[in-house]
This record gives sequence, C-alpha cells and structure tokens, in this order.
Amino acid sequence: MKRIILIATAIACLCSCTDYRCYIDVAAAERQFVEMRDSFERSIDREAYLMSLGHRVDDILIYCGEGHDHCTRLLPNGFSAAYVTTEGLMDSIAVRQQRIISKDGRTFGVLYIGEGGREMSWTVLRRIGELAADGAIIGGAMPEAMRDEGNQCAFLALADSIWHNGSAMPGRTIRSLLRAAGLPADLKTRNRGITYTHRHLPDADIYRVTSTFDRPVRAKLKFRVVGREPLIWDPVDGSITPVTYRLKSRKTKVITTFDPGQTRYIIFCRLSDRRRRNV
Repeated sequence: MKRIILIATAIACLCSCTDYRCYIDVAAAERQFVEMRDSFERSIDREAYLMSLGHRVDDILIYCGEGHDHCTRLLPNGFSAAYVTTEGLMDSIAVRQQRIISKDGRTFGVLYIGEGGREMSWTVLRRIGELAADGAIIGGAMPEAMRDEGNQCAFLALADSIWHNGSAMPGRTIRSLLRAAGLPADLKTRNRGITYTHRHLPDADIYRVTSTFDRPVRAKLKFRVVGREPLIWDPVDGSITPVTYRLKSRKTKVITTFDPGQTRYIIFCRLSDRRRRNV
C-alpha cells in the first residue's frame, strides 16, 4: 500500500509537469516516508508509555444509576470526571477524609448522582448512605422511587435522611459540590477549545493538553499544581524545554502556543521555589 501511494505521487507529479527536467526520486521519497513513519511510531510509543504512568486525576465521580451505563453532564471549566458502575459503587470505593478513594488509588472530591438515580434499589441507597455517613460529598438527583419490592415509605424516609440530614445535597450542581469540597479547577483557561488529561505520580504531574482549534492559539493555562517547575516534553524527539510561567494565588500560570490541533505535554517534576520564569 505504501509503495502504491509513492508511485501515485510520482505519477501525479509527472503528469502535472510541463518541464522535461521535472522528475521525482521514488527511492528518496520512500526513504523519507520510512523516516517519517519510524519517527511517528517512536513518538506514539513514548506517549503511550508516559500516559501509562501514575493514575489519572478526575475530581468528579458520576454515578448514572442502575441500568444506565452513561449519562452526559456539562462539566465546569477546568474539571474532568470519571464514571462508576453500580458494581463499582458497591465494592470499589471508600471514603477517607471526605475524599472518595478507589481501589486503584484514584481520588475524587465529589460523587454526583445522575437523573437515572431517581429510581434506585434499596441496596444501592443503603450504600450511598454509608458513603455519606463516612463523609463523602454527594449531590445530584435524590431517589424518588424504589426499583425492587419492599417498603416504599421506609425507602423514602432513608433517602430523605441521607439527602437532608447527611452530607448529601439534593439538587446541588456539580460546581456547588466542588466548592463545598474546596476544590479549585485543575486546569483553567479561557480557551474553550483546549482539552486536557492529567496523570499524577508521587513525584510528578503530567498534563496532556490538546488544542482543538484549526488555527494557531496562544493560551494562558492555570494549573492547580504548585511547588514544581513546569516543562514542555516533546514526544517526537523526547526533548524537554522550559516554558514561561509564574505563580499566582496558589496556581501555576503557563503561557504557551499551540499549532492547529497540536498536543503539548506539560510536566511538573522538578521541585522549585521560583515564582516566575520568562522564556
């Protein structure tokens, strides 16, 4: 297939050429293709390795309800979310110091119940009650009906006690829950076309930041990480370069540019007490 593409390119060049001296060196084009392919494959391998380190950071854990695999929520700017199944809710999370901890070590600030949670089984409601009693910050849809057979009045009484007398907050938005948890934005920017993934290690934080714009963009990025120097890592050649930044209000503000559709890796690893740097 690769050979066909190269030959087609050569033919297109020859057919559009009006000068007898115009030609294309197919062998040279093939060598260039192989070099580009190898460089691309190496960069993919580097990215895959980097993004396998540590664990992903998501501040919001969303439970869509029994029988609901996914529910769409508009997240506040600067935050990301993960979803938990009924099985995961029952067996894979616990609460420590008001933070929700998963078995794989990930930490979440709040648990949000989607609209599918308005109808809930007795077992799931009791589990949410346990999490609330342990100090988890919970909000979203309050259960209004029991999925299985049983005492409906007792079910509604338990739901009411959890949502009104515990740490659960009926009708609260995700943003208000995050404020209650004291969580600032993880990565905040005015450029709505900027997306990110954050991974945390004991001695580093890795942000994969992508521009979805079809034009060059100069972006101001405010990271929640402080005390470490931000650096830009290039997956194509593995190089690391400094970037302009300054500390303000317990955030690290990074200024950088993106080509159309470009992804940048911004890594916080070196301990530093510097408050600014201009590049």
